[in-house]
Amino acid sequence: MKLSEKKKQIISKWLKKKNRGFTLLEMLFVIFVIAVLMLLFVPNLMEHKDYATKKSDEALVKVVDEQFELYMLNHDITDKPDLKTLVDENYITKQQSEKYTAVEAKVHENEKQ
Repeated sequence: MKLSEKKKQIISKWLKKKNRGFTLLEMLFVIFVIAVLMLLFVPNLMEHKDYATKKSDEALVKVVDEQFELYMLNHDITDKPDLKTLVDENYITKQQSEKYTAVEAKVHENEKQ
């Protein structure tokens, strides 16, 4: 009988220890590791976002410039039309026109500096 009581005591102690949870030190260590990882990766993600935005703007300018050329070829003219004409004739969308205007303004502002 004595052996089985010892086994029960050992098992009950083991079960009590298993349900204990995390210590404050362990939680602080996990938070510290997460903070360090964020410090490493967040700036890198912001650089990628800026790079993607720059490439998107460059692609839009290229598309709109090609649409200017296409319009001039289709209408056999040498003068560059305005953006409103391209929008009215469905060569570009209104959103593309607005974005193109904003990108061009940003480019001219950067050239002045």
